[in-house]
Amino acid sequence: MSFSRLLWIFYAVTFVLLFYGIFYAPSGMKAYLKGRAEVNRIRMQIERLMRENREIYERIERFRNDREFREFVVRQKLGWIRDGEQVIWLKPTEPQDGGNYE
Repeated sequence: MSFSRLLWIFYAVTFVLLFYGIFYAPSGMKAYLKGRAEVNRIRMQIERLMRENREIYERIERFRNDREFREFVVRQKLGWIRDGEQVIWLKPTEPQDGGNYE
């Protein structure tokens, strides 16, 4: 066999192995795309958690600095009332026609 034919066979085998390695190997393109999708999912989750943290921080700051908001929260969550106030609880009634409330 001539040297040029051996060189051509070497290039062909190398190309096939590279092609397999890039597209079909466990650590090839499929793994890369899967990793990229995972990175994007985690990045979106981080952004969502950062928004939630910011909202919670703003609510805490408002609770610390706004007396009316603090009173509102205490009344809503703990059911506290002032002296002389009365709490009236209303029971939901059943619909007359047997249907739902919507």
